[in-house]
Amino acid sequence: MPKYARKVDDNQAEIVAALRRGNHQVVTMNTLPAGFPDLIVCRAGYCHFVEVKAIKGGRITPAQYDFHQDWQGPPIKVVKTIDEAFEAVSGRY
Repeated sequence: MPKYARKVDDNQAEIVAALRRGNHQVVTMNTLPAGFPDLIVCRAGYCHFVEVKAIKGGRITPAQYDFHQDWQGPPIKVVKTIDEAFEAVSGRY
């Protein structure tokens, strides 16, 4: 377990539920080190890394910025709404 619990944005549960209703597999990543994206969303053989930010005032933290800069996998998408989440996980990458 991490030394400090990661903050979960208030809108994350709503976004996760909507994606799951849309037949997406979603794994929450809140127990991994700071900077790792909040969600892995997979469907039809494609996985997307998604960072959920609060609608008002949600910003990438320094740890997230550093992680995103060093990340060598698929792009990390930052979303604030359900519509943005579905757009982020549509298509291949």
